[in-house]
Amino acid sequence: MTSEDAWQVPADHEQRPSTSVGGKPVRGMPEPAAADDPELAPVAYRSYRDFAKERETVTTDQLRRFEAAMVDGRRWRAPAHRAMIIEHPVLGRLARRLVWATFAADGTVTGSFRVDQDGTLADVEDERLELPDDALVGIAHPLHLGTELERWREVFADDELPQPFEQLERRVYGFTPAEAASNVLPRFEDRKLPTGKLYGLRQRGWELGYDALYRRVSARHQVIVTVSPGIHGGYSYEADEQVIVSVSCEGGDFGELDALAASEILRQLERLAA
Repeated sequence: MTSEDAWQVPADHEQRPSTSVGGKPVRGMPEPAAADDPELAPVAYRSYRDFAKERETVTTDQLRRFEAAMVDGRRWRAPAHRAMIIEHPVLGRLARRLVWATFAADGTVTGSFRVDQDGTLADVEDERLELPDDALVGIAHPLHLGTELERWREVFADDELPQPFEQLERRVYGFTPAEAASNVLPRFEDRKLPTGKLYGLRQRGWELGYDALYRRVSARHQVIVTVSPGIHGGYSYEADEQVIVSVSCEGGDFGELDALAASEILRQLERLAA
């Protein structure tokens, strides 16, 4: 499962809470019966119910957050990564379906690893790793993996590990030399797109205005997509279709964006205007 729109976790037994009565599996936690402990049974029932609800919410929301963390460059210190993600009963399962990278303080990639079933870490050659407490950890983007990307693809294919969103198979984009030296992207001008697609970009960090979309990609740079006839906020007279008037970079030329930000902006615009 690699489509960016397929937010649900692969439906396998590892992702589902289960219960049994007398050794036989049941579909859900039975409500407390008269013969059950009057204090413990209600607590157990509520705990299971709350956990099941949390699992659905966490997996849906966290997949979006994980992908955003990869795109936006979120980092965790190694101890926090283990406590908050690897050892979490739900997030730990998601973590095992992703490749992670370690980074120096200046953002340089220093290595990559996966998380085993038992929570241990292993590199692409299946050598065990121990991270120092000051290590910075993030979700690896294909641009972080260099020559190890193909090897990681083989590892996940051999282990039949489907990923919760496009990571290893994610396409990488780049600007042409002329685009990099400019603050406008003519390639997207006059493309038509359904108005509904614009609203979906809010989950990708874009802000919507009346006639434009805005995405901050660095402290200095903001990408602006101007559209026509514009957005009226969901009223019944909202136009079904928009036309891209221009795509521009505020704060400098497109070539000043780092490679990952450039790739993701182009990826989102290509999908928007497909």
